[in-house]
Amino acid sequence: MRCVAIVMTTLALCALTVPASAQSARERFQRGLELFEAERYDAALAEFEEAYRLRPNHHVLYNIARVYAARGDAVRAVDAFERYVREGDDELTADERASVEEEIATQRALIVTLIVTSVPSGTVSVDGVDVGQTPLRALQVTAGRHVLAVRGPAGDSMNREIQVAGGITQEEHFVLSDAPTALLRIRTSVPGAEIFVDGRSIGRAPVEPHTVAPGPHVVRVQRSGYESVEERVELEPNIERELMVTLEVRQDAARDDFGQLVIQLPASGITRVDGNEVGTTATLPSGRHRVEVEVAERLPFTEDVTLDAGQTLTLEPQLRWIPEAREQRIADARKRRRMGWIIAAGGVAVLGAGLGVVIWNEGPRRDNVDFANALGVCRTMFSGDTTALDDCAAIAAANADFVPSENNFDTTDEERFLEGQRLARIGTVGWVLAGVGAAVVGTGVVIALTAPSAERIDEDAWKLRVSLDGLSLSGTF
Repeated sequence: MRCVAIVMTTLALCALTVPASAQSARERFQRGLELFEAERYDAALAEFEEAYRLRPNHHVLYNIARVYAARGDAVRAVDAFERYVREGDDELTADERASVEEEIATQRALIVTLIVTSVPSGTVSVDGVDVGQTPLRALQVTAGRHVLAVRGPAGDSMNREIQVAGGITQEEHFVLSDAPTALLRIRTSVPGAEIFVDGRSIGRAPVEPHTVAPGPHVVRVQRSGYESVEERVELEPNIERELMVTLEVRQDAARDDFGQLVIQLPASGITRVDGNEVGTTATLPSGRHRVEVEVAERLPFTEDVTLDAGQTLTLEPQLRWIPEAREQRIADARKRRRMGWIIAAGGVAVLGAGLGVVIWNEGPRRDNVDFANALGVCRTMFSGDTTALDDCAAIAAANADFVPSENNFDTTDEERFLEGQRLARIGTVGWVLAGVGAAVVGTGVVIALTAPSAERIDEDAWKLRVSLDGLSLSGTF
């Protein structure tokens, strides 16, 4: 392991060779290398950290991480390695990055997550160092043996020696005394507000229920840009008490610390920010805020957003239909789709009938036309020959490939003209039927294909769709 730190020496020394304070940093760095080689890790760490303070350089962070790893402090080793990667970023080669990622994975495997709770709430220490107040939900320590202690508000404490393996999550619960306790659950309308009980901070909202001794207590909730609220509560033994605290924006707060929140809805609805009903635009202090939206037939929507000073933030909540409304819309879409295909099928039938009439009528119509043309030619050719004119009908029929009925030869020109008109009208009716059928088919197909899918129905719960002068506009909000 030591050879890796030495490999980094040349790069770090080169980076530390310049001006005055840099000379001192280089000397500290060199001394740290020597102490590391001598396995005097605490002293080496002190020298490396001083070198980094005098002349920040990501190569020094690598050696700090290696010292932590050698000391068996996997938590701080991972933190230093990750800082090395962040600060080195573009200067790291692919091989260097891969090597560090491997080191990080190795150290992570040695980290244990502890969940520490106590009755009543108290101060937690690991190996004699205070690390926070119970409950602690993600306390990280290096695998191995540790002394875990919790100190209560009355001064009573409990120590516990634990042996933990890496890569696991372990719960530790402490009961500091048999004295009666009370549970105080504090809720506030503004996320991120700091909560104090009897002058001691227990965290920022939302917080876990807080165990305290029965009797009077003072609760204070505060956040920048809001009026602080202080309330006194009387707690009874073994009873849980819930306290809801509502904060109001300070009217004299500096406006340059405010931002603007814009909320657009697909339909009329109710919007609340930090428990207060607002319109679609609200000017708020910077920081975290809880947004609640209620729109007809949609499930209630809640989301915490972070607003920076001077920022205009547009919230795009993806609302969802309530189950009954979604099922009704899916059923309506299915019905519309089925109706569209039924209409299209009816249109196909009408189209087929029209084409059938046209095809059936086309033969007689064409024969009539050919017969009339042939008869006209014959009469023109034999206009002076009475005998030939009598045979023109037979000749025309033969030339037109026409098999006349027994009365065809005796029909007058007017009758043949009327017969041609009748056949032409039948053809027109056929084409009209075919056109109507085609239009009905197209209408049915459009109705069926424009029936919304389940995905489109889900999108309609939160997408804004506007119809303007026949033009459909769609905008996501």
